[in-house]
Amino acid sequence: MAAVIAEELGGPLSPYGKAAAYVVLAALVYAVIEQVRLLRKRQHLPGPRFAVPFVGCLIEMVANTANFWERQRVWAASEGGLSWNSLLGIFTVFSSRTKISR
Repeated sequence: MAAVIAEELGGPLSPYGKAAAYVVLAALVYAVIEQVRLLRKRQHLPGPRFAVPFVGCLIEMVANTANFWERQRVWAASEGGLSWNSLLGIFTVFSSRTKISR
């Protein structure tokens, strides 16, 4: 099957094409692993359903800071004062109560 596709595209892949294919495959595998890791960590905490691999919700936080933190506060209020998010691939927990944060 791969040989047929390669012939239709103009012949076999060059070494650079193969390397690029491996890089794309590695990035996809990493993205899937990161999503599974975040799902395991978050367990029952409210927060976003999906975090963009590598950057998380950082772009949204920079673009609309007030709305980002307000949404975190609302999620935290719905579930005992805690919510989660991913910033640059780092699992972050947001606490809206001072007793919990101590």
